[in-house]
Amino acid sequence: MQQQNHPPHTHRQHAYFCLRYLLGAICLMVISLVPLQYTLIQLTDKLIMLVVVFATVTSLCIYYMHKFTDKKRQRVNVLSEPPARQVCRFQTIPSSYKHLLASQTWPVSRVSVLFADLQGYTMLARALGDEKTVAVLHRLYCEFDTYGMKFGITKIKTNGDEYMAAAGLANSDNSNPIYPNSETRCLSFAFSLLTIIRTLNQDCNQDLSIRVGIATGPVTAGFIGRYGRQFDIWGSTVNRASRLERTARANTICICDTTAERVYCND
Repeated sequence: MQQQNHPPHTHRQHAYFCLRYLLGAICLMVISLVPLQYTLIQLTDKLIMLVVVFATVTSLCIYYMHKFTDKKRQRVNVLSEPPARQVCRFQTIPSSYKHLLASQTWPVSRVSVLFADLQGYTMLARALGDEKTVAVLHRLYCEFDTYGMKFGITKIKTNGDEYMAAAGLANSDNSNPIYPNSETRCLSFAFSLLTIIRTLNQDCNQDLSIRVGIATGPVTAGFIGRYGRQFDIWGSTVNRASRLERTARANTICICDTTAERVYCND
């Protein structure tokens, strides 16, 4: 004979069982008050006490029932909700791409990708210690972000002393006559990074430098993975920008041919 597996009781079912048994117990207590040796006033007092006890216990049972079921519902919703809603929990992306969230990834025809790597980070950590080094990085990246907003740059991520950003993801080209395309905005942002580093060296008496690489071309943007997903971009353009950054000298900006053509031709 096959053994039947009965599903375990949920928290809601346990709460209903408690209420049922509590109601039965109170009924028995009420019946025990019926004998005539109690006066009407005494019987009324005891009934009021029973009603108060019943209301209090019932409220507690309902409170804990909803508390347990809400926690369970939240865990289930995080796992079962559509990918687009899961994505919105983790990171905000350019508003022009929010309608594409359900597709996970999507192509972008032309993006200027920037990699910036801080030189002297190891020596800085040895001189200042971890806590002060992180404070310096925080100040540095906050200034990077401020200038990025000015030039319409989308910050992708940071990895220790490496900063990755891109121009052209937010479809804001031609919105400012001073920076007519993503390549010009990205290069202007790169020059601002050099200025920020010089100012930081003067204020903190440090000898830091930065290498910057910029490449322009098509990328694939979006989200991958199941948990903790972040907006990112992939493709040969990203790899080219990373290689340009590694080949650049200290405090210089290395750009690809496509970026140079767009900047100097300004078409």
